[in-house]
Amino acid sequence: MDMHPTRMAKNRNKTGMHPASSKRQTVICSSAPSSSSFKQYKLATPGPVSSKRAPEGPLAEDPSLPLVQDIIRAMDERKAESIWAARVSHLTYSTEFFINCQGSSRPMLQAIAANVEDIMNEKYGREIKWQGNPDSGWILLDYGEVIVNIMTAAAREFYDLEEHWQNGELVPLEDLVTPNSQSTSPVSSFDMGLDDEDWGKGNPFMNWDEEEEEEV
Repeated sequence: MDMHPTRMAKNRNKTGMHPASSKRQTVICSSAPSSSSFKQYKLATPGPVSSKRAPEGPLAEDPSLPLVQDIIRAMDERKAESIWAARVSHLTYSTEFFINCQGSSRPMLQAIAANVEDIMNEKYGREIKWQGNPDSGWILLDYGEVIVNIMTAAAREFYDLEEHWQNGELVPLEDLVTPNSQSTSPVSSFDMGLDDEDWGKGNPFMNWDEEEEEEV
């Protein structure tokens, strides 16, 4: 995807949506620093616009807000933690909204991403295309006008995307998430529909596929 701010602006269609937004891309990267993960960090932190701008109209009237709210609800349904969303269209030409959340394990990240993908496909016709390593600590979903980051706590702290977008216009969450959405308590594998053997593997720096040593 061409991420140059000027070309991105020229490539937007009459609806203000980037042509690539009809299909969303999924990129998964490790929370440990690497040349690959820094490429994804660049996607999540595109350059600013050439001059400061005011947000384009009230947030409540933004045509992309219903889509953003559906993504937030989908995250909350899978017990996503520390959900954060902001409108950044006045800060960059590359996207309009960022939505970030975290999960405590690989299966939890996958479950959150899968639920977001289902909503986007069923309600908006956005088909899924997976890329990258499913064992990493950062799943990035690029829907064009909305970029979604689903991360482990370690990856989120390391990249600190909220600090980069601190001047974004926050999306109110009060009516979209359950009261315990900020909780760090684990979610049972029964609730998530996951196998017990896959649960609890939340360290983004370990190899989750590594065979365990046999007991002597």
